[in-house]
Amino acid sequence: GGAAYRKRLWSSAETNHTSYTWQKFFFTEDLEEALTEVRKRDPNAVANEHAPGVIDFREVLPAVRPHPSTGEPVWFNGVHTNHKSYYIEAEHVDTSDGSPMDTSYADGTEIPDEIIAQVRGAVWRNSVAVRLQKGDLVFVDNYFAWHGRMSWVQPNPRKVLLTHYQQPATAAA
Repeated sequence: GGAAYRKRLWSSAETNHTSYTWQKFFFTEDLEEALTEVRKRDPNAVANEHAPGVIDFREVLPAVRPHPSTGEPVWFNGVHTNHKSYYIEAEHVDTSDGSPMDTSYADGTEIPDEIIAQVRGAVWRNSVAVRLQKGDLVFVDNYFAWHGRMSWVQPNPRKVLLTHYQQPATAAA
């Protein structure tokens, strides 16, 4: 069945939700262009008539996917990090207008809190902290290793550069 991801993206012109705007998500200032892009994911996406400039949409994606190199089935999803409980509990996220994201089963059934807790528990039980030093460079295969950033001691500066790349297809002989 997979997982359904409900997302709400605000307009940077209408809100203080600067991290969750359609302008940042789709790299455009044009609402119609953003809606065209989001409708590639969800043909039923709407610009919310009750909240000017807000886009609501839903994507259904598989919970398990084959690794692109090995074909091995891997648990590859964000049901626990995109679940509304993460945003509600995160002090740095403004949820006064609702959670910017939520997850459910693909059919729309709510994922019980106990299941989300089990997934998060499995993640933490299998987590390994890696102490990085100035100049370190880390490559992570997102299919085999989840990654995240833990807190750090202020006022030590922290800079994170995140980029995505795909392994190029091998040429046929």
